[in-house]
Amino acid sequence: MTFNSARMGAVLVLLAAPLTAQVPAIAEIPGCATGPERAQLEQSRAALAQRRDQLKSRTAEHNGRCGHVVQGSADEAPCHAAQAQLNATIGQYASTVTEFNKQAEAAKAACQTPVSPHPRIGAATTVRGTVYWLTSDGRKAPITSGGPVYLGSRIITEGDSRLQITLLDETNFTLGANSDMVLDEFVYDPNTTAEKMVASMAKGTFRWVTGKVAHVDPESRKVKLPVGTIGIRGTDFEVQYQPDAAGYIKLFSGELEFTEQKTGAVRRMNAGQMAVIGSNGSLGAPIALSQ
Repeated sequence: MTFNSARMGAVLVLLAAPLTAQVPAIAEIPGCATGPERAQLEQSRAALAQRRDQLKSRTAEHNGRCGHVVQGSADEAPCHAAQAQLNATIGQYASTVTEFNKQAEAAKAACQTPVSPHPRIGAATTVRGTVYWLTSDGRKAPITSGGPVYLGSRIITEGDSRLQITLLDETNFTLGANSDMVLDEFVYDPNTTAEKMVASMAKGTFRWVTGKVAHVDPESRKVKLPVGTIGIRGTDFEVQYQPDAAGYIKLFSGELEFTEQKTGAVRRMNAGQMAVIGSNGSLGAPIALSQ
């Protein structure tokens, strides 16, 4: 509030803050955005521009009506209330513009993300933290929620990160923090029995839930670790592995078999069991999960 002295008494100056001082400029839509995404961005941007013009007119009208009111007059309280409401509306509009600008920036980043030369085999359904795949020239291409997952991509999750992948056969594959994985092979034809998936885990934690095919030959579905290979049969299981450290396999449903890299020994596991992966690469005898 600013008070001025005048012959008619104290004058209370009520001016709404300029709209441009509180609201960021509306971002431009990246030229590379296409299809439904571009149409939605254009619609949102047009609505924001129209709302901006309305708020400018409303601000000018308020300033003309309440720019100079006498303190203690009948107009003082209504003008105070009108200004508070206008400022709140401008604040809400500013938040909407900020959110739109983030969407426009994400669309721009998506345009700049390299496209893998390999086929798409699924999508990232949940992404938290820093998750990316390494391009052939060593660049880190961010993986975003809803973004594609390509065959042969080396996927990295950093500390406090998490990624859930849904493959084309509806298999869910969740990677925890500090994981390093490559999806080496994937074959799925909904019209035939063709089915194959091979993934290599250098390190990390992951949870696997098999998709449409309930029981398959473990030779056709494998997860390779540096210390051995897991053959999968219609399974829900979790693995934690770090080089030179103890880890585990927890089997919640189905069956699997683990073939040790060093000895070639095979251990079979049933639902409700777990086994410890020793730092030397051996797999302990399965025990009940409750133990």
